[in-house]
Amino acid sequence: MSKLRKWTSFVLCVLLVGALLVGCGDDTKQNDQPNKPGTTQGTEDPSGQQNTPADPAKKLELETPVGTLTFPEEWAGDVQTKDTSADGTYAMSFYGTVNGADVLLFEIAIGAAEGGYQLGSAPDADGNMQSVWLNISEIKAEPEWSEADTARISTLQECVNELIYQLQQVDGFQPAN
Repeated sequence: MSKLRKWTSFVLCVLLVGALLVGCGDDTKQNDQPNKPGTTQGTEDPSGQQNTPADPAKKLELETPVGTLTFPEEWAGDVQTKDTSADGTYAMSFYGTVNGADVLLFEIAIGAAEGGYQLGSAPDADGNMQSVWLNISEIKAEPEWSEADTARISTLQECVNELIYQLQQVDGFQPAN
């Protein structure tokens, strides 16, 4: 890969992460609708058999090969996860919901050879370094979305910064060059 292409990729990654650093503000309105299966915070195994709604009083934790991540409070009742792991690569996709339709917020992949933006690498339980990737793109609002829907989905996606921070705090984490 040429130096110019590498530099351009790096700058784009920094700009994207910088744009997301507005972060999870406390000024967001929580979803007042009751938790429904399939649209609540929870996990789903690859066979699709399990989707566990979160108890709002508990912090939801996500076990990864490199450590445990805790969901930001702003996600309570608004985000669901889907295990999209395959071929020895751990991958978790994060979804929000607008008008009953799932909206992909981002995906974190650990142990992948490539994909999206490489955040760095971290040791797994056996001490083997695993690459950590973030697959994320701008969410385009659909015409039928209200301003509130668009703002809520944007806020949910911005909460990725909390997970990135947690990954960077993993013992042995090495940022990508």
